[in-house]
Amino acid sequence: MVVGGLPNPIGGVTSFIYRLAENNMVDFVVDLYPSDKKMIPSAFKGGYIGLRGFLHFWFISCFSGLLVKNISAVHFNFSKPISLILPFFIPKRNVRFFLMLHHGRLKSPYPRFITRVFLSRFDVVYALSSSQMQFYLRNGCKRVVNTTSYIPSPAPSGGDKVDPEVLSKVESSLGYGVVSGYCKEIYNHHWVVDLYASGKVEGELFVFLYGKFDEEYYSLLKKIAGGNKNVTIFVDKDEGAFNYALAKSMFYLRPNFRDSFGIAVADAVSFGVPVLASDVCGRYPGAYLFKAISYESFVIDFFKFRFSPEELEVSSDEGLGCFKYDKEDCS
Repeated sequence: MVVGGLPNPIGGVTSFIYRLAENNMVDFVVDLYPSDKKMIPSAFKGGYIGLRGFLHFWFISCFSGLLVKNISAVHFNFSKPISLILPFFIPKRNVRFFLMLHHGRLKSPYPRFITRVFLSRFDVVYALSSSQMQFYLRNGCKRVVNTTSYIPSPAPSGGDKVDPEVLSKVESSLGYGVVSGYCKEIYNHHWVVDLYASGKVEGELFVFLYGKFDEEYYSLLKKIAGGNKNVTIFVDKDEGAFNYALAKSMFYLRPNFRDSFGIAVADAVSFGVPVLASDVCGRYPGAYLFKAISYESFVIDFFKFRFSPEELEVSSDEGLGCFKYDKEDCS
């Protein structure tokens, strides 16, 4: 059983769990994020419960043994350590607890000894980066597995079910690049928007934003874009629409100051789309890397990426492949 959420909302946690369900890698999904627009994969053969707050979560979890048969492991997927308090109050019975936190830089809001107690509940902890690995080891975790949150998704072939706004822009464009992520400054969307708004780059830019908004930063992006028709900002589009646009793009950019892996990076490479990503974390093999130091250095490396990519480092870490469960851990 996996505990976390399915889209919507869109994000690393929900996209990962959607693909777990889509590939029937789990038998049951417990969804902590209420929404009227839930996307449950049509291929998913397991069970689903959408919860409505902590008390409902606690009640269902306590009696999950009666509701779900043959569950040997519960995999908790959260973004930050603040959520570690939830599994602490759930009886383990005879199941194993797994944990995956998706945030790029883990910092617990709890005192060290409380954090260690919370983490001691987990039999297996998945680390998505070296900094996450250090966080878990500092807090006494014994079984820490270095992995990724990537599960491949086939490149979308048809546009009949794609969001009309995205479909229209994709079909009318003569060529575009893509950048995506939360509407936060650490994603450095403003670097890319500024580059396109300056007129130094031919073609269009599609910016896909999702999750909680920094309204001030969003206003900054629109101000930098300045009404340029070559910059389009999409807000809270579903993964199907995003992947459709990504698969048909000229390239994908990921200039984050902070990241844990970047599922979109892996998808783009898998779709055959060139990728330029910051080297702040391990990247899927095949992505071109640059150091996210400043806007000026980004511009230099962007033009290397476009015209002389052989001058850039390429991610070749074969250990950053696809996520899978260890059968021995689940037994």
